Amino acid sequence: MFWWHGGAWRSGSGNIDGAALARIGDVVVVSVNHRLGVLGYLHLGPAFGEAYSTGGNVGMLDLAASLHWVHTNIEAFGGDPHNIMVFGVSGGGAKVATSLAMPAFAGLYQSAAVMSGHDLWKRNTIEAAERTSNQVLGALGVRPGEVAKLQSLPTQAFADAYCQANSDLVPDPAWGRPGWVNYDLLAPVIDGHSYPAHPADALASGAAKDVALLVGIDRHDHWVPAGRGQTLNKAQSSPMPEDFGWMDDVALSGYLQPHFGDATEEVVEAYRRASSGASPSSLLAEIMTDFDWRIPTIRLAEGKAKGGGSHAFQYFNNWTSGAGSTQTLVFDQLQQNPGGPRALVSPYDAGRALVGQVAPAFVALARAGDPNHPGIPSWRRSSPESRETMIFDFNSRLECDPWSIQRESLSQFR
Repeated sequence: MFWWHGGAWRSGSGNIDGAALARIGDVVVVSVNHRLGVLGYLHLGPAFGEAYSTGGNVGMLDLAASLHWVHTNIEAFGGDPHNIMVFGVSGGGAKVATSLAMPAFAGLYQSAAVMSGHDLWKRNTIEAAERTSNQVLGALGVRPGEVAKLQSLPTQAFADAYCQANSDLVPDPAWGRPGWVNYDLLAPVIDGHSYPAHPADALASGAAKDVALLVGIDRHDHWVPAGRGQTLNKAQSSPMPEDFGWMDDVALSGYLQPHFGDATEEVVEAYRRASSGASPSSLLAEIMTDFDWRIPTIRLAEGKAKGGGSHAFQYFNNWTSGAGSTQTLVFDQLQQNPGGPRALVSPYDAGRALVGQVAPAFVALARAGDPNHPGIPSWRRSSPESRETMIFDFNSRLECDPWSIQRESLSQFR
């Protein structure tokens, strides 16, 4: 089970404790670091020559190289080079989704899990990548084609230039309708070669046909107060408005207007019908979670079903207290007492009830390409007609097209 860390496309590390999962699931857990930000995703363009044509995607190509290493060496650690699963949350989920569309990853893994994939809506075209990368090059004082000058600069200069350019970031129209919070100045580039198409489109065309796919999000995904692990710029608003909890209908509409324009009231009314009595603040949480996270995830599952081959399975982690996220339920809540029974980090956390449902589902996918196991209801693959989804909760259940009214109201935007 190969973990790709989160942190959007610009931060994070592979420092994850997979020991408990390895013991309880009888799996080998691997993690890796790779190039990020300017060093991983600066698109240099034709002026820098053919040798740098994949410069905007070398962070992803690092991950492909690490998978080749696993194929060569994992048997020495007790692993099976012919049965590899990649998985990650947030930025890690985005990396998994992107890899599904990249030829460099073909045949390197057999199953994949996209957990709360970050910015899955974004379509970073060559033209958009050139515009953002030129901002960084300008901050560095490097003109197109000045390879030697670029190579002579210290690492700190790249970091400073990134921060300078990122502070002035505004969403590029080529990306699609802007998300709630946009983290990335630089991201993998859909260049037609190393990264031919957006993951949902690539899957629909038959990419990664032999890969079993698990996709899902957490309830109110990525809701954290501004300032905790996030750097905001001109394009970004706080993920938790100052009046959150107390906002009225007027404030709700004003906050949503930049995203939905003239259709704002139509969207709000759809969510009101589906959630009678909900406060404006709770409606905001539902709408923006769906807009940035749930709908793009559904698009991946739809693409996989259309492309044929191995199945796609959808989940939704509906637990709202205690254990905070699917990552927690896979990793952090587990520990093993030497020679004793399985235990949990906190014996008082009611979220532990989900651990025996969620972690074994990921292990089952890794082992056999199917997340079903005795601790959950029968989990059918996702189809475009029914959108079967496992709702992880205190009492987990399989539902067909949950929250369909809300999904339909946002379909025109995602």
